[in-house]
Amino acid sequence: MSPSDAADHVDAPGASRRDMALGRLVALATAPVVLIADVASKGAAQSALEPGAAVAIVGNVLQLRLGFNSGVAFGMLANSGDLVVWLTALIGIALTVWLVRLFRSGAGWRRTLPLGLIIGGAFGNVLDRLPDGLVTDFIDTGLGAMRWPSFNIADSAIVVGVLALIVFGQEGPKAREAEGKSRPGAEG
Repeated sequence: MSPSDAADHVDAPGASRRDMALGRLVALATAPVVLIADVASKGAAQSALEPGAAVAIVGNVLQLRLGFNSGVAFGMLANSGDLVVWLTALIGIALTVWLVRLFRSGAGWRRTLPLGLIIGGAFGNVLDRLPDGLVTDFIDTGLGAMRWPSFNIADSAIVVGVLALIVFGQEGPKAREAEGKSRPGAEG
């Protein structure tokens, strides 16, 4: 087992207790940090920006532009009312249960940190949606008239978390196989 594989599992030989504890602490703190950053940034955007008016950060490539979205990713399920609130809340709860199970199983930061990002983002959008069914978006990217749908910090955390799960998941079977061979009594 490589040192990086060892650092991803609490019971792995070669990983110091301090490194494992620090990795799990960082992963556990990720969700509330993302949630707080998302709520604060949306509040700041609502206070400082006029709906639809662009504030250039990097020319027209990166702008701040306040908007509101009743749907989920790319506006899907727009105007679905309470269905979107309940659906996203249930997904957030399911992900939280998954995170708790991963911690109990001894999974390390490669599996728990991405889930922390996703959970923080999911609950950031759920909290924003509760009062009126809308999510605040304010980050606008693109070139000229070709624009990506506006998004927020919660959306960014969700995307990065999903990508990290995909990337780290590619290492999963190899790491689990190596881990099983290194444990006493494991067949191999």
